[in-house]
Formats: sequence, structure tokens, C-alpha cells
Amino acid sequence: MAATLVVIAPAAPAEITTFDVTAPWDPLNFVAGCTYIAQATAEPGADISFYDSQDGEFDPPSAIKASVDGGVLAMWTPHTAGRHLLHAVQAGAGEQTIEIEVGSGSTEDCAGVGLMWTEDE
Repeated sequence: MAATLVVIAPAAPAEITTFDVTAPWDPLNFVAGCTYIAQATAEPGADISFYDSQDGEFDPPSAIKASVDGGVLAMWTPHTAGRHLLHAVQAGAGEQTIEIEVGSGSTEDCAGVGLMWTEDE
């Protein structure tokens, strides 16, 4: 009888399936200083992190666990005008990147109630 070796690799984690950033008041106009909704979809329970490779930040700044439907939400605020590369990352399973051009208009252009915050002076 010959011995048989069977190697079983663990299932690879599912990747992020969608990633988008929206502004309910104007989905095509991004302005530095305004805050927008970042949404990603992945396997339920997956830890997803977001980052801006230019001058912007996500809230929360750490990994977010995907809900039972796989959804993940974070708030994104670009601090400067120009091209921003945004990343949604699932450790060990890859990432999705989107490019957004941010303008230098006034934060008065942030017409979405409850989506803009200002720091107390």
C-alpha cells in the first residue's frame, strides 16, 4: 500500500468586493475640508482599514469589522485639494483603490447636514 500525502490549504479570505466614496449632496464634487461617506463590502466579520495616501484622514482611523451583511462605513475628510488615492484594505486578502480629484472650494459647499465637522478653536 502506497502512502498518499494530501495538503489542504486553508481557504483564502474573501476580498473586498466594493469600495466607494459618496457625497449625498453632490456625488461628483469633492472639496477639501468637507467630510464624505466611505463604504466597502467584504465578508462579514472581516477587518477593513481605510487610508488616504495623500493628505486626508478616515474616521475611525483603525480597522472596522464588517457587519453581518458585509458592509463597512467610515468618514473621509481630504485636507488638501488635488488627486487622492484612497485605499480599502483587508489584511491578507488585498485591497481596492479609488482615485478622487478634490477641489479647493469653500466648506460652505458641504451641503450634507451632519457630514461636516469643524474643530473648535
